[in-house]
Amino acid sequence: MESSPEKNHDLRRVSKMGYFRLYLQFIKIRLTSILSYRGSFFAGVIAQMLSYGAGFFTTWLLVTAFNELNGWTPYEVLLLYGMNLLSYALAAFFFFNFAQDIEELVINGRLDGVLTKPVNPFFYLVCNGFNVAYFSHVTLALFTIIVSFKGLGIGLGPGMLLMFAVSILGAALIHAAAMIMTSVTGFWMLRISFADLLYWNLRDFINYPLSIYNKIVQIILTFILPYALISFYPSQLFLGKEDYLFHPALTYATFPVGLCLFLLAYRFWQYGIDRYQGTGS
Repeated sequence: MESSPEKNHDLRRVSKMGYFRLYLQFIKIRLTSILSYRGSFFAGVIAQMLSYGAGFFTTWLLVTAFNELNGWTPYEVLLLYGMNLLSYALAAFFFFNFAQDIEELVINGRLDGVLTKPVNPFFYLVCNGFNVAYFSHVTLALFTIIVSFKGLGIGLGPGMLLMFAVSILGAALIHAAAMIMTSVTGFWMLRISFADLLYWNLRDFINYPLSIYNKIVQIILTFILPYALISFYPSQLFLGKEDYLFHPALTYATFPVGLCLFLLAYRFWQYGIDRYQGTGS
């Protein structure tokens, strides 16, 4: 029996209205499957805590050894580390597996199957790849941020807390955009080490004040690959510093730039998926 055009239209409309609930179900299923192996899950969480905890203490020891880095005290540098880690974790909840799995999906032909599903493939892959292990990163990052503010004797009122949350959200969008753009190269190049370099390695630069690098690096990390907007510039709004390098307006630029980059990355992903040829399997 053929369905009427009106019925098909209603089904499409219901499908669109139900997207959000559908994606929540994806995440719920993902969480259930992960927690079915609690031992493995908690072992992974502990391993991540130890790994990033080592990064925390390495940063602390390095800065305290020099007392300061170009006018930035140990607690101020730790705040950069905490903001970078927290925003990275929020993005990685949804986009780490998304970015890392594209190459394997293309090689084994599973991406073709994803494209046949009656849902947006981007959001399907995002929600199906939800990575709960990043709760450990969030815990460590929040601990680092709280220790930093307490060590500096800084208390944030409601307005500043809101600005801090908006800055972290914008920074998470910058991280997410970088992961998405990195993943798109997997449609055409099955080994994406160069794209990995542009994000996974360079993001470590912003654990330290941008002003300690030369002018070329400062320009690249501000205007070309704007990772400095993740922590260096917005942190100065809360620290009362004026190490702007280029313009004080950059302290407020994290969220608008992050949103624009995320939308641009999504459009780039659509461009890549529209030109994906498939494996023929």
